[in-house]
Amino acid sequence: MGLAVGYPQDIPETALVDAVNLHRRVNEGKDRRSDDVPWLSALDVFLQLVIGRPPEGWEDLEDDHEPYQLRDALAASLKLPADTADAKETIRIAGAVCACRPHRLRWEGAPPGLGVALAEAARKQKDSFDGVLREAAKHILGGAEIPSRDVELGRLGLRYRREAQGGIGWLR
Repeated sequence: MGLAVGYPQDIPETALVDAVNLHRRVNEGKDRRSDDVPWLSALDVFLQLVIGRPPEGWEDLEDDHEPYQLRDALAASLKLPADTADAKETIRIAGAVCACRPHRLRWEGAPPGLGVALAEAARKQKDSFDGVLREAAKHILGGAEIPSRDVELGRLGLRYRREAQGGIGWLR
């Protein structure tokens, strides 16, 4: 933006609009950037990043870093060994866990019986996924106990998209 002030003829208007939008998006997210999630939920985000998938329900506010940098920073926050993210076993586990991820579906106005059946199916899928994620965590941790502490994903530049999902902590 400094060049735009000194040399406006050299800066296309779209670049200025993009810069303003980026600045606005970061500022709008600051009040929601301190989301603490259980360690297991943070591991779920990490596993999605390991296979190169954007973490479901999260937005990366740091446009100046590569996805692998976020992945590595999250691994450090989880206190995982530095080489965990690139280990073949971790990549295989991440793919398997992400394949089991339940879809978040909402069908407004479903007939009452169908709505109840869909809600029950979603609960069962979530419970099954929670079990898969716990087993993956135990394996990654070499059998050690799963930490009970929270991890602050906001410090890593992630913001939970509450407007799209309706609350975090589905693994609490």
